[in-house]
Amino acid sequence: ESNANDGSISTTITITLTGDTFAAGVVSGSKVSASNVPAGLTASFTRVSNTEVSVTLTGNAAAHANAQDISNLTVTFADGAFTTEGTASNVTNYSKSDLVIDFADPPGNSGGGGDTTSPRNIAADLDPQSDTGDRDRVTKVIDPDISVNAGDLLQADRTVRLLDSKGGVVSSKGVSADEIQSGVSNISPGLLDDGVYTFKSQVLDKNGVVVGESPVTITIVTDRDGVAPSVELAANGGDFNRDGVKDWEQNNVAQLPLLSLEAFSQGKEAPKESFGAVIAGSLDRGNLGASASLNSNAQLADLSVEALPETPTPEGFTAVTPLFQFSLTSQDSQVLLDTDSDREGLQVQAVIDLPTGVKATSYIKFNSQTNEWVDFTNVSSLEGTGDGAVLIDSNRDGLVDRVLLTLTDGGPGDEDGIANGVVVDPGALAAFDDFAFYAERTAWGDTFLRTDATDDITGIDFYAAPDFSEGLLKLKGYFNPFTKDYFYAPEGVATPYACFQEITSVDFGYVAAVGQGAFDLHLYMNTQGLTEILSEEAAAERNLTEMGYKDYGEIFASTQDVNIITLVGSEGYFYA
Repeated sequence: ESNANDGSISTTITITLTGDTFAAGVVSGSKVSASNVPAGLTASFTRVSNTEVSVTLTGNAAAHANAQDISNLTVTFADGAFTTEGTASNVTNYSKSDLVIDFADPPGNSGGGGDTTSPRNIAADLDPQSDTGDRDRVTKVIDPDISVNAGDLLQADRTVRLLDSKGGVVSSKGVSADEIQSGVSNISPGLLDDGVYTFKSQVLDKNGVVVGESPVTITIVTDRDGVAPSVELAANGGDFNRDGVKDWEQNNVAQLPLLSLEAFSQGKEAPKESFGAVIAGSLDRGNLGASASLNSNAQLADLSVEALPETPTPEGFTAVTPLFQFSLTSQDSQVLLDTDSDREGLQVQAVIDLPTGVKATSYIKFNSQTNEWVDFTNVSSLEGTGDGAVLIDSNRDGLVDRVLLTLTDGGPGDEDGIANGVVVDPGALAAFDDFAFYAERTAWGDTFLRTDATDDITGIDFYAAPDFSEGLLKLKGYFNPFTKDYFYAPEGVATPYACFQEITSVDFGYVAAVGQGAFDLHLYMNTQGLTEILSEEAAAERNLTEMGYKDYGEIFASTQDVNIITLVGSEGYFYA
């Protein structure tokens, strides 16, 4: 290198040929060339005489620290370069590949060849391909590349690495030939969660001496739901609802450990079977077990699983899960989709998918502003006629495995109580503690089902035999603590929805199978989730269809014809 220390080369190489002469067109005909020339330099050839060709390097090398020295500059003569010998490879040393270029470090730099000075300042930035903003070092990419622009410090046998804010090595890699040529090396810190990260990029020589360094700060912002990408990637292939898009990339889907505080605190290390999901979307009322339809403009936020507040749950209820906390609003520059345009205000729906079934009868919500619990269970909200929670047993095992919530912005289910485009929902699943039930025996020994010993009785809808006989089915009874509704069905027949709790304290006797008794009993249910079990004839007499009840078909048969019952006094009942 010249004394100017600017990457220029001041020396000239002279090539001398013996036993032959150089052809007249050796230079003009490009019969001689150079390779492995450092970037910024150009090899020039001059035919000085019949036996001499000089080589000079013009320009300025882009990388010209002492450590950028090379020993493989190559000069090659091609066929036709020599007057007598037409085949160049027949001439000894027709190609020379061990020529040396010797650079000298500028003052104030460490070249790794004995020079000992402070590391040189280099430049590091978020790679443009990883920067999803306007070159603002903010990205949605969770495994971004950082570009280390170190120029001539990138040399063979050198290393580029990243340190975290505590000085720990995050990643390290060797310098490639392409990076030596470009002066830029890309290195990734690995998978990152949402947050702000400051790294120190460094270039080390072959002896481990730091010859250049620079800090760089980047910000990771993904789906803004409050659940780290590493957590959402930890189970179910990172795609809970199997829609082909990773949950950490979706603003309206969040996967996380749900059923216990311990699992939630374990984050990505939680057992895979503890992961459920919160989804901003609605369900097909005809197929409540199918995947939720996403609210495309919705933004989930502030998701967490928290300890229950000290305020006692409503009388008669015991919470069976921790508190599910989340907010629901619109994504940036979008309008939140109203799921019920027929009602006043903005209605939104959300689905809580539980990892395993839970024995529950209600969804209770807590309002931290009023320090009160409220039972938010409302079967009619399934039809979109009101706010509330519907508990769903999609696999018919008697346990709740998903909850559909319908909420109005600023309504009773919105904790902040303000119509501000943000719905805040802290709630928990609960079980109803206890209730009373009575089974009355007729004068001839059949079982009549009723809910209160003081109720006036004007008729009997069906009979159950007190004891088993051939062809009869064991009858089960269920109670819905929210609607105060009762449901009866033979063993093995599922309840209409998951809020029903089986009554185990009463023996309901036995009934006949469909078509095998005195008459068939049908299940009728209205949009509020109230059920009636009676014959088609009795349903017509009571105008159930006109009252909004739908016939869901026969489910069992009465053991004998119905007799009219009349209450004549508090001492007993007389049957006709």
